[in-house]
Amino acid sequence: MPALLDCAPLLDPRLTTSLMQQESTFNPNAIGLDGKEYLFKKPKNRTEAISITKELLAKGKKFSVGLSQVHIENVKRFGLTLEQAFDPCTNIFYGQKILVSFHNQALKAGFKGRDAVYAALRGYNSGKITSTISNSYAASILSRIENTEGTIVKRGAEVQNSEDFKKTSQFVKAEDYQDRNDIFYTEAVKEREGDKKHVFSNGDIFGD
Repeated sequence: MPALLDCAPLLDPRLTTSLMQQESTFNPNAIGLDGKEYLFKKPKNRTEAISITKELLAKGKKFSVGLSQVHIENVKRFGLTLEQAFDPCTNIFYGQKILVSFHNQALKAGFKGRDAVYAALRGYNSGKITSTISNSYAASILSRIENTEGTIVKRGAEVQNSEDFKKTSQFVKAEDYQDRNDIFYTEAVKEREGDKKHVFSNGDIFGD
């Protein structure tokens, strides 16, 4: 299995990590039903997750799957099998693809820097970059990056489930961030002088 963060090379690893925490609490077998519905039975492994997914599809339910909670409509749109949809690397890759698409949409709409990232996250959550209902969602993800100590999956780590994440993660401070040209964390987190908000100045949290 590839190193987890290598699966989303266009995203700053802090953004990928915070997104996974928000969406699935690092559970690759997570299934989230649309609306206020909840699963009565939580899948313990990928086999159970796929079985439950098939049952939900047969009932016409709408839901999202995996680490980055890719919606089932996007699973269909990208032509993914259910096995692929629950594969951690594949799931993160397509989650990245969706988020970057919303980021590009936000830039075209006139959003810049941090505001474009914020709008992209709103789009990821609701399907619309201007949806105010997703403000708290976007704020929660960005707050882990900007204002608090966060958790980063170490480069080269293989993560199959939430327990693996706990074993391979490291804590970093908000003011510590990597050089723009090194989109993955190495053994030590690189530090750059200046205002920590600089990381959002050109939308470079997307590695562009």
